[in-house]
Formats: sequence, C-alpha cells, structure tokens
Amino acid sequence: MGIYVNPGNVLFETARFSDIYVDKSMLIARTNALYKKERRFICVSRPRRFGKSMAANMLAAYYSRGCDSAEVFAGLKIEKEASFKKYLNQCNVIRMDIQRFLDTEKDLDVYLDEIEKNVVLELLKEFPECTAIDSSSKLKTALDQIFVQTGKGFIFIVDEWDCVFRIVRKRKEAQKEYLDFLRGLFKGADYVELAYMTGILPIKKYGEHSAVNIFDEYSMISPKNLGEYFGFTEEEVCVQCEQQDMEYAEVKKWYDGYLIGNLHIYNPKSVVDALTWKELESYWTGTETYEALKVYIDLNFDGLKEAIAIMLGNGRCAIDSTTFQNDMTTFQTKDDVLTLLVHLGYLTYDRKTSEVFIPNQEIEQEFMRAMKVGGWDGMIQPQLHRGSSNKKVVIAIDSFKGSMSSMEAGNAAKAGILRACDAEIIVKPLADGGEGTTEALVEGMGGEYVSVEVMGPLGTKTKARYGILGDRRTAVMEMAEAAGIILLKPEELNPLRATTYGVGEMILDAIKRGCREFIIGIGGSATSEGGVGMLQALGYEFRDKAGNPIREGLKDLDRIASISGENVPEALNECHFSIACDVTNPLCGENGAVYVYGPQKGVKEEEKPIFDGKMVHYADKTQEYRGVDYRMAEGAGAAGGLGFAFLSYIPNVELKSGIDIVLEAIGLEQAVRDADIVITGEGRMDFQTAMGKVPVGVARLAKKYGAKVLAFAGGVTRDAGECNEAGIDAFFPIVRGVTTLKEAMTPENARENMILSVEQVFRAMI
Repeated sequence: MGIYVNPGNVLFETARFSDIYVDKSMLIARTNALYKKERRFICVSRPRRFGKSMAANMLAAYYSRGCDSAEVFAGLKIEKEASFKKYLNQCNVIRMDIQRFLDTEKDLDVYLDEIEKNVVLELLKEFPECTAIDSSSKLKTALDQIFVQTGKGFIFIVDEWDCVFRIVRKRKEAQKEYLDFLRGLFKGADYVELAYMTGILPIKKYGEHSAVNIFDEYSMISPKNLGEYFGFTEEEVCVQCEQQDMEYAEVKKWYDGYLIGNLHIYNPKSVVDALTWKELESYWTGTETYEALKVYIDLNFDGLKEAIAIMLGNGRCAIDSTTFQNDMTTFQTKDDVLTLLVHLGYLTYDRKTSEVFIPNQEIEQEFMRAMKVGGWDGMIQPQLHRGSSNKKVVIAIDSFKGSMSSMEAGNAAKAGILRACDAEIIVKPLADGGEGTTEALVEGMGGEYVSVEVMGPLGTKTKARYGILGDRRTAVMEMAEAAGIILLKPEELNPLRATTYGVGEMILDAIKRGCREFIIGIGGSATSEGGVGMLQALGYEFRDKAGNPIREGLKDLDRIASISGENVPEALNECHFSIACDVTNPLCGENGAVYVYGPQKGVKEEEKPIFDGKMVHYADKTQEYRGVDYRMAEGAGAAGGLGFAFLSYIPNVELKSGIDIVLEAIGLEQAVRDADIVITGEGRMDFQTAMGKVPVGVARLAKKYGAKVLAFAGGVTRDAGECNEAGIDAFFPIVRGVTTLKEAMTPENARENMILSVEQVFRAMI
C-alpha cells in the first residue's frame, strides 16, 4: 500500500468506527454501476465538511488492491448488494489530495511536477515489471505504459480538486495550466476505469479548457442521484437524535434547510458536534468567519445587500445560476455571487422555483454578523420578525379527479393558509398506488415524463408513458400503460394472447436511463399470463421441448420445458422494485388469478380449470428453475400473475400496499415528525374514507407524532363522521353556495373553493 497508489483503508476505518457514524456506503453501488462505463467520470461538489473527503476515503478503502476491507464494511448497506464482492479490493487506485501539494509560493508547474513525481515513484514500486518507465516519466506516460504492458487500468480519486481556484484564485494562467493537466490526464485515456473528483466548486468554465466537461457534475445546484450521500438526511438525523438523547425539533431548527434535489440535508459537521457536546450553536461556520461572507456581500451587485436582507426576513430570491463561472473571482451580477454562496453552503437552492434562501439558524447568524459589521443592520430590521404563526403545516391531499391533481389541490390549500398567516408549509403529492400515482409523484417530486414505444397487450405497438423523479434514479410506472385493459375494446379481450411484454420494455428503458429504484402499480391489467411476457422482454427465455421460444400470452404456458436467464442484464440486480399491490390473491387455485380476475379479461367459465392448469405448470417449472415457490404468496395473482413474476424472478422486490409505497416515496413520515397541523383530503369523503382510504393513511401517520389533522373534500356525506374516529380531527366541504356538479368540478372553481375554505379555517385557528 502507498500514500497515493492503492492507499488502503486506514482513513476510512477511523471514521467507520467513530462514536457517531452514518452509513453512506450505498454510494459505492452508484460508482460500481458506472465502472468502465461511458459515464465513469464523476465530479461531486459540496460545501466544506459535507462528507466529501470521507466518501473519497471510503471509495479508496473499497476498491484498493493490497488490503482486506471486508471487516471495515461488515454490517453496512453495501454489503447486501450483488456487486459488493465483485469489486472489493480488486482495483488499482490512485488517490490524490490536491490541497496536500498546493503551496501558494510555488509556481504551479513546480506544484504539478511534484504531484506527478510522487505518484510515478509509487507506480514504479507497484509495477516493477514495467521497465519502460522510470522516475523521470510523466504521469500520463507511465499510466499509458502500464496499461499497454499489463492491461491494468486505474480508478482515480481526486480530493479537493478545485483548491487551485480557491487558494490561488487570481492566478488565471496557473488555473488554465492546471485544467490542462487534468484534461491531459483523463480525456481519451484508456487506463481510466473510473474517475471520481470532489471539491467545493463545480468544474471551471474556461472555453476550450472546458474539455474537462467529460465529467458529469453532481452539485448543490444539480445533485442528480447522489443527493443523499453527502450530508445527513432528515431520517438519519432523527435516528441519531434518538440515540444521543437530543431534541430533534431543536436540531432541525439550527441545522436543517439545505435542499439537495428533493431532500432536506443537514451539515454533518454541525450535527455531529451538536450531538457530541450536547449544545446547539454554530459549529460549521466557526471554521470560516463571517468576514469571508462579508467580502461577497460587499460587492453589492444589483442590490445584493437588499436581497440578503429579504432572505433574512424568511424571504427568497430568484436567481439565474447558469452565468456563474465556477470560480471565486469572476462575478458579473448578483446572481453570480448568490450562486457561489450556494456552493459554499451559505445559501440553499430550490430547483423547482430557481430560488435561493438562508437554510437555517446557524447560517442566519453569520449573515447577521456580516451585515452588522458592514453597517447595514438598519436594512434588515424591517425584514425581521414578520408576522408568523410559527406553525409547521404539512399538506398531502389526494387528487380531486376531474378537477384538481394532488399537487394542484395541495398548492391551493397552501395559498389559502398564506392568505391567513405566515407558516412553514410543505406540500407533498399523494396517491394510492393506482391510477394517477405516476402523475402525482412526477408533478410533486420534480420529475419528468418519458414516452416510449412498446408492445401493447395484443402485440401491436403502443405509446407508454412513465415518470422519472427528480433524483434521476427512481422510475414510476403503471403497468396498465403497456398492458392495461383500457387499451382494448371489450370485443378485443383475449386472455390466450394478451401479454405483459411492454411492461418489461418500459423497465429496460428506465434502466438504460440510469434508474435503479422502481415504483410500479400493477392494477388494471388485460393479461392472465403470469408475467411471462415481461420476463421475456427482460431477457428470460422460456422454451418448449423442441427448444423453440414459447409465444407471448397464456396459451403456451403449459408447453414450457426449460427456462434460461443468461441474457438478463446485470443492471437488473442493482435495482429495487416497490410493487403497489392491494390484493392478496395467490397465483393458482379457486382464489387465484384465472378464477377471480380472468372473467373480466375474457376467460369463460368452462376455461377456468384449463387455464389454471397452465398456471400450475408454469409455477412448477419456475420452482424447478428458481428453487422457490411463490404460487400461493399473497399478491402473486395480482395483474394476472404479474405479482408472481416479480416475486419469483426479479431480485430486490417488495409487494406492498399502494398507499404505503407512496407515503414512503414522498417521505411523509419525516415531514410530519415535527408538524403542528397536517392537511389531507379527497374529492368525496364518506364512510368508505374511514375504512382505510388515502386520507386515513395520512391521518394515522400524523397522529403517530401528535399533529392535528384537518381534511378538505369536494363533498362530504352524512356518514363521514366515522372519519373522526379514524384520526381526522375535523373535515370541511369546499363547495360554496348552490352549484351544479359540473360547475363545482371546473378546475378554476375547485381551486378557488379550496383556497377560500382553507383560508377561513386558518383565520379561525391562528
């Protein structure tokens, strides 16, 4: 082991076994997925003390040859991943901490020569058989020769990559020389198996020098799918507070507030110090004084000081982050300075609204000091202490079908509250896992829709739509988009031919786009073929005695003689599937897929035993091949047996209640932990609502943490009083005055009615 080449696991081991440790090892699953792939160049930028160096140490400990890190990773989440053992201590690693070399008094060419010399000397020790290189060789030359002679590549881990732009910030030519060094090292290099760079700033924008843009950037502005691995999530802080006997609500007030995509992230340095010393104060900002912040405020582009004053009054400022040059000296506008403050950790960025704001009390104190020392404290007094209810309100309302989506209803409720008072308000999308789930989650979690041409239920091409959420790794699908009964006319129903093949094509498309988490609703199918079509699309082969592939649909299930999974993509093992399933039927028998659900899909009464026999044969062959038998499992019969296919053939699958999956996906439990009021609702509230529909699911969760629950509905029946027993403290119809159903359901009227009703309720409460 060396300092730079295959550095081992000592640094990570120290952190791993510290008194307070939060498991971020699933970052490794993300890097494993990119190993030797086109998008293997990663640049993560986060503020000081957000866990960047620890992550770099963890990656070095995992990949480095010459050490045994099995015990260090024992018990961590990554240990359960299929790729864990494949790469554990199997790779050559070059780890460079750029700040370690940097001396402001040296010319940069001397500094770069020192980096190259130190790394090359260790390479000579590691690869003595490569006689074509010596201590005078340039680093790139040495790496090329090693690759040619041995075929061995390298994983590069570069920490503090941007320190040149922070420490020698005014030496532009030196910065360009440094970028040329990085470009020469990485661009077009066959020896690069994976490159991971981390620092505070994103990659510098420098015209032709931006060739370093081979790196995908994961920043405070655009975290993509790595948001949860740097900093602590709300759930992680909650757990640590419980373990360390600290009041979570107070810790949240001091250190919460960083929006990283859709996640609330805490600065680890501040949280760990607060939990260690049992005192709430400024820990992170103590490592860099308010005077540094004052320098940037002093620039005062376009009324920068006024913008800071607004934010100190709990306000927000819209910015354009695209003009920022990713250094600490090139500023043209207020937006450039505010964008830099996001990257430095003094502000946070809301991607949905393109706004910045002060994240928490710790940071607010530093701004107050900077403004006061600068003599601008008079500007902020009118902004401070605006009228506020000091209440936290969480809104999670189901869609009002035909009039408002879940988010439209939630945002209307929010508007009503803000007419009555100031409050901290969080709006969450809501659905039950069935129709409308994709729309709710995409709309509410910063996602986007993807349209893909797939095989429809009877083999003809159809357009299927699914969603990719804002984390860029979670896909939300409804199988009915590809294999739904709504795609067929009644006279077209054909259980012998109807296939789920298009569902598999949707999944493959999402995998190719980088998704590894799946939420799939499996209601409304036109199929009764046990999910074989989906499995065929994913690469499984089902053959008859003659070795011919069986046809899609139910017809040939009893002809299956052999099954093979040789062509199933390896990436499927990296995925996790949450299947929204609210039925408990097994695959086979009188309560199974064919007998119970077959008739609505075209199965005749006399065909039931014949078709169920085909299912039994399919289950028998599956048991022979997979060594498991899920035919009688609850939910196996869902969607014509699609549940069985997921359970039997797909790794990392959970069949769960649709509402439970949605509540988990939106992080509702984390949001309501310290909520004062939770608002829910749906289009119509009656006795069925009390029997377990979406609003009651929300209410039960809210009551777990002692929040008051209010519900708003388009209509309320006389028997809705049972909802009070189910956890809803009070419910209110939103329809105002005498109106027709058509008028009430007009989107504009529904929204206005919601706003007005919520406003009046909150005027009475606060």
